[in-house]
Amino acid sequence: MTEIIDLRAALEAARTALTSARYDDALDLLRGCQDWPVDLAEHAVLLKADTLIRRDAPAALAWLAATQDLVITDNARFHRELLTGRAYSNVRNFDAAASRFARAGKLLDRVPEGSYKLSFSKGRLAWMQREAKPDNADLAHAMTDPDPIGRAVAYAIRGWIYASVGDFANQIADLKTAIEIAETTKVYDVEHVGSAVYGLATIAFEVADKSGIETARRAFEWLKWTDDVRVNRYNALRCLGWDAFMRGEPARAQWLFHDAAEAAPTPAWQAQAHLDRAYVARISKNDAWSLDELYEALRISQGVAWGETLGEERLTLVTLAVLLAPVDASEAQRYAATYAMFGMDNINPYLAASKDKRTVGFGKYTQGKIEQTLGNIDLAVESLEAAYGIFEPIGHHYQAMLAAQALAEVTNDVKWADKARMHTAAYPGCPLTAQAAESAKAQDPAIEGLSPLQRQLARAHWSGLSVDALSKQFSRSLYTIEGHLAEIYAAFNVATAGGLRDEALRRGIA
Repeated sequence: MTEIIDLRAALEAARTALTSARYDDALDLLRGCQDWPVDLAEHAVLLKADTLIRRDAPAALAWLAATQDLVITDNARFHRELLTGRAYSNVRNFDAAASRFARAGKLLDRVPEGSYKLSFSKGRLAWMQREAKPDNADLAHAMTDPDPIGRAVAYAIRGWIYASVGDFANQIADLKTAIEIAETTKVYDVEHVGSAVYGLATIAFEVADKSGIETARRAFEWLKWTDDVRVNRYNALRCLGWDAFMRGEPARAQWLFHDAAEAAPTPAWQAQAHLDRAYVARISKNDAWSLDELYEALRISQGVAWGETLGEERLTLVTLAVLLAPVDASEAQRYAATYAMFGMDNINPYLAASKDKRTVGFGKYTQGKIEQTLGNIDLAVESLEAAYGIFEPIGHHYQAMLAAQALAEVTNDVKWADKARMHTAAYPGCPLTAQAAESAKAQDPAIEGLSPLQRQLARAHWSGLSVDALSKQFSRSLYTIEGHLAEIYAAFNVATAGGLRDEALRRGIA
């Protein structure tokens, strides 16, 4: 009897570990559960399958097949079909998933309240197949689930469906509802809430929705994050950091990016956090710090197998290309080409499932910045206008502002500076507002007189790179670099690197 009591306690502890996103603990508690007494074993093997699905869907399918004989009761058989269908969905075998959900439906009359779980599973499958609409009847039923966890996750999925049709206001509303259900009931699954927090922080930042950001920030603080949900924690930190920066808090942004770098789950993510810090330092006119962070990101990136990256971490290639473009266009082109070579598959499972065009916009903006640096104005305008045409109609103020500001710099057309200011106005206190106001001013005559290579050399040199470093970075001899620097010094009427930096600052171009 004592042994059975201990096993029941282990089962409940494993269930708590699962919803707390402590998957190693759950698996340890369930070790050998296939040999437990029959009435406990069928619950335990299903709980283990649920845990495995979150890490390794093929392993979960193997486990479910190996323990089929241990699942006896109608209720357990019903949930086994749902779990098997979910695992098949995760490996994108949608036909097999649908077959499993159909089998579960045949048991529905024998499973109290099972209709909510089945409806959610079918609604999620339709979303993954890119067939779901916001008025999906299955999700509508799942959103009435008496179980707060099921109810919250149904709202979150519908939120991503709203995103697929460009309705970001309702996406924010549904993600906020999902988080608020968890916060008020105190019954939640950490993985699901973490995903909603990251999703809400991302979209609320992009469209400058202050209420959504506040909900995400509050939830970030009360949620008990674990290593098993560190990807969502990392991404939420980055989004909160960018929102802080855009609202005039660069110091707070740098600390959030520092925390993100510390929490980064992969080298690619770690590089991205250093790039975030480099960008904020550049806008804050701290070029030396910006270059330090940029080159640390480059050092980390050299060891990344980009073809094996998953999720949004591949977008690090985009940021690398954009930040490198002003100081090393050829290297920037290499990273942009790497991004294009691997395509946009797996950039973000949520964006992919939503048929989202934003990943195309990221690539267009990157290529436009590179063409701008290379002096290919017509190609730059073509790419940047395409990016703006994606982000502006959907109210993504941050990305639209970046594209408009770049177009103002390239075309010297005041209309693009006005558009950039319009988007920065969505973020009170934004440090980019002044920069947007200057974007359409004519280029400095000294810069205009330099070749594209010399412009890159000038920016890199006044940012702190020595002659030796320039020679190595741009693959030119010291003699060639010194010749270019002589022309740059003459154009600015200076005699030293320090004089060049001072003059660039005085002219407002550094």
